[in-house]
Amino acid sequence: MNALLDRVIDFEARHERIISIVLGVWFAASCAVTARFIRLPDIPGIDEGTIFMWSSGLFNAVWWGFARPAMLKRKAAREPSGRAEE
Repeated sequence: MNALLDRVIDFEARHERIISIVLGVWFAASCAVTARFIRLPDIPGIDEGTIFMWSSGLFNAVWWGFARPAMLKRKAAREPSGRAEE
């Protein structure tokens, strides 16, 4: 399990800025869809604004509330000085 977590941390460290930017844009776009500033094509049986908003909120909550802090903590434990770079 630690080897898998280390690989995920290494991936996150390489792409942290891109992940944060994509999640921010996704959240802003979902707000625009929900506010009807952006119209999406009709998809039968799916309320696009609700699906888009909840999914972006969920991913942002997981990323900023759990995954990123856990990865920073694990990085700090792996660093010889005991302090991870932010």
